[in-house]
Amino acid sequence: MVVCAASALSCVLLAGCNGGIHWEGPSYSDASATARRTNKLTFVYFRSWYLVECTNFEEQILKQPDILAETRSVVCVVLDYDWDRPLAQKWGLKTVPAFAIVAPDGNVLVRQAAPITHDDLLRAIRSAKKGATGPATQPAVPAKPPASPKP
Repeated sequence: MVVCAASALSCVLLAGCNGGIHWEGPSYSDASATARRTNKLTFVYFRSWYLVECTNFEEQILKQPDILAETRSVVCVVLDYDWDRPLAQKWGLKTVPAFAIVAPDGNVLVRQAAPITHDDLLRAIRSAKKGATGPATQPAVPAKPPASPKP
């Protein structure tokens, strides 16, 4: 109950701070359910409330008009890194700010941890929308080699 309340409060506070991104929540499972139902990508943003780097990322990058425009067509969720560390680490994200962009089927298309520039984020969102990983992002899961034909 405390986790849900903290997550809900974080969504409200961050929504007010960044001036435009609509944050779903309060959890990744809620946001991914919405994404599956609407067949949209999920932008998962990990932050720590006590790090100025996260506040700077929100103020200097997430408020940019082109970022806001790109995020309008995806489901967005903000997660507290301390509470949701297992998910972040599952996706290879070990520092914040960090993000992952997840397909409706749960496949992580792109991910990146700090440092994240405006161009990194914009390129990641656009490439995820095309279904490809961009050069500024790290592929989330190594591609499995094709099965070799049996003799």
